[in-house]
Amino acid sequence: MSMTITNLLFEAFLRCPTKCFLRALGKAGNENAYSDWLRTQNASYCREAIKCLMECASKGTSKGT
Repeated sequence: MSMTITNLLFEAFLRCPTKCFLRALGKAGNENAYSDWLRTQNASYCREAIKCLMECASKGTSKGT
């Protein structure tokens, strides 16, 4: 059996290997509003951090120095 390890599966494994296993099988429970909000916030944070890193790299400097 071949399985693709996604970011969601990896994050689930770090929190709880059983939850990761169940998600990989498609048997995990329903998500709730808080987990949806948290996932959206994390994605937004990542986008902003990448944007900042790209801007700093194009200028040849880093923020805070």
